Amino acid sequence: MGHPEDWSPATSAAAVACALRVGQLRGARSVAIAPSILDTGIHSDEDVNGPMLHGFKTQLDALHQLHRLGLAPAPAIGHWVFDTGAAHYPHKLQQYQQAFASMMG
Repeated sequence: MGHPEDWSPATSAAAVACALRVGQLRGARSVAIAPSILDTGIHSDEDVNGPMLHGFKTQLDALHQLHRLGLAPAPAIGHWVFDTGAAHYPHKLQQYQQAFASMMG
C-alpha cells in the first residue's frame, strides 16, 4: 500500500476496493484481506474500518451496476474476510461491527 508515512484511511479503502475488483476478475468466491496496518506501527486516531467498509461497498455497488447494465458478470464473491492478528482481534471485531452497523444505517 506504499510507504507507511504516506498512509491514510483512504489508502486502505482504495486497497480494499482493488482487492474486490481483482477477486471479481479472477472469479473468486471467497476473499480475505489482512491490511496489517497495526503491524506496521501505524496508530491512527482516524477511523480506518469505516473507510475500508465504504470502499468495499462502493466497489461492490459498482460491480452490481455493471452487471445490471449487461457489461459484466454478476459478482460471485460470497464470502469476504477482513483479517487481523490474534492480539488485535477483540478490539478490531468491535470496531468493524460498529462501522458496519453505522454504514448500514
